[in-house]
Amino acid sequence: MEDNVVDRVRTLVMTSVDRQISKRMGEAALGVSTFSGTIKEIGNVVQSRQPSEPLANLTTAIVDRADAAAAYLAGTQPRAAIGDVKRFGGEQPVIAAISAVAIGFAAARVLKVATSRIGS
Repeated sequence: MEDNVVDRVRTLVMTSVDRQISKRMGEAALGVSTFSGTIKEIGNVVQSRQPSEPLANLTTAIVDRADAAAAYLAGTQPRAAIGDVKRFGGEQPVIAAISAVAIGFAAARVLKVATSRIGS
């Protein structure tokens, strides 16, 4: 009986965690997609004012990667994404650590700006 309760609790917790991760991945996909659209617009404006092939290539590369990231986030199950992160961290620990620091820094900046606007 005790094992049954533990299994039910584990199932409920994992379901809840999966839902939360899925929700956050959807939000992240939307944010990345918005970022991609913004970069695309900026690239178009800059290109119209001063055509530059290197700049066009850079903005196109950024937009392509952002679109791919948004599609991945929107179309991947939470457990598969966690497995991918674990695998990447094991294969490329230095890049994973640098990425984690960069993401943390960016998140801190976003929170700082958001809280300063709320307080104003």
